Amino acid sequence: MSSPSSITAQAPASPDTPPIQPLTPTVWLILIIAVIGFAYDTYALLVMPLIARPALGELLGVDINTPSGTQEVLRWTGYITWSSAVCGGPIASGAAPF
Repeated sequence: MSSPSSITAQAPASPDTPPIQPLTPTVWLILIIAVIGFAYDTYALLVMPLIARPALGELLGVDINTPSGTQEVLRWTGYITWSSAVCGGPIASGAAPF
């Protein structure tokens, strides 16, 4: 049977390993902003399919209830979904510099 101190004992850190630093308020702020940005991008990607079909049907001037109109809308939906996901959200959120 091992003693409790031998279970929690850790190997000594090498001299090249820096000590663990506590999270500062600045780091917490950065993490919170990153989480909010990730949540917004996820929301945009999840809501987009609900609004894309009627909006693209109107913009493209196609009847979304016909097979050819559905194919055209699906093609453009794919372009929009993948471009926003690949770019990390700036295009979908309007934060792109162009």
